[in-house]
Amino acid sequence: MSFRALVCRSFKAGILLSLLLTAGAAPARSSGTPSIVLKPHTLDFGTMKQNDARSLPVEIRNVGDGQLSITKIESNCGCTVAEPDKRDLAPGESTRMLVTFDSKNFMGEQTKYVQLTTNDPYAQTVNVTVKAFVSSPIILTPAWRSVSLGHSAQGVVVEKSIQVESPDVAELELTPVGIETMPFTVEIQEDLSGDKAIREVVFRTRADAPVGQFRELVRFRTNVPDEPTFDLDVGGIIESKVIVRPEKLNLRYLVRDKTVERSVSVKIAESMDAKVLRAEIDLPGFKVKEIKYQDPPGQYFVVISGVPVDRTSPEAVKTRGRMKGTLTIHLDSEETPTLQVPVTYMLRM
Repeated sequence: MSFRALVCRSFKAGILLSLLLTAGAAPARSSGTPSIVLKPHTLDFGTMKQNDARSLPVEIRNVGDGQLSITKIESNCGCTVAEPDKRDLAPGESTRMLVTFDSKNFMGEQTKYVQLTTNDPYAQTVNVTVKAFVSSPIILTPAWRSVSLGHSAQGVVVEKSIQVESPDVAELELTPVGIETMPFTVEIQEDLSGDKAIREVVFRTRADAPVGQFRELVRFRTNVPDEPTFDLDVGGIIESKVIVRPEKLNLRYLVRDKTVERSVSVKIAESMDAKVLRAEIDLPGFKVKEIKYQDPPGQYFVVISGVPVDRTSPEAVKTRGRMKGTLTIHLDSEETPTLQVPVTYMLRM
């Protein structure tokens, strides 16, 4: 075969391959702009019983001239899930998204949200609002079966109330059981609305409650046929009127000729109406540098500063390098006139 014929054949083969590749190429996607429309934006599941699940549809339509892509779907509660039949919609195309709400142990009015993330430049995230009223023999507001009385100083009474309602009786009767030894009281009051099916339950810490954390399960007896009793978890922390942090100060191993500075905080309850007067420390090599008062009210910082003693000093030899002392803080309070904080450090012998 001549060189000319070989070149001609190769040229024809190249043209044929180019035609085949062009014929098999996928058509280019539209370069237009997608636009998402939801119908409806709000789903009302009406009145539901507890532990019931219902589903309602939402239509998703792409009214733009570019392909719409739904990249993510999430809700603010595990009780609500949603999934569309399709996540990619051509211009003018629509699909159905089924939204399912599980009422679980909820009570009363419920509002949840489903959020869609899309490639619509003007609606990158859109929400569907989910509403329902979950009926229950006993409805609590707030809807949690727990009450927190928070932190309070000993002797200070803290109050927290909840609303208890029953749609099943004309006049609700509530009786707390076995609360005499608990660090709080429980009072049942009529609601300000005058509706006898609603009661206000008021919890108050006792002035003589001991210092420490508490958590109690309070049982209530009712006159509601379908829920004759219910329980509430009540917790809180009763703090000392004077709180010292740290209660023990360990400076650990210290290096000779290096100044060390540390602080001890003193928090005084407002009910004491007391203040820190002065402080001293008997730890070898250390002294009280200053006492600073800072907000919040009743917050003091006692700053100690010093240089550890030489390891050959009599005190260090006698204690084998285990140096101990006490920071004494004086208050203008007959109830708590002094506070003592053990302070220690070690020397490398």
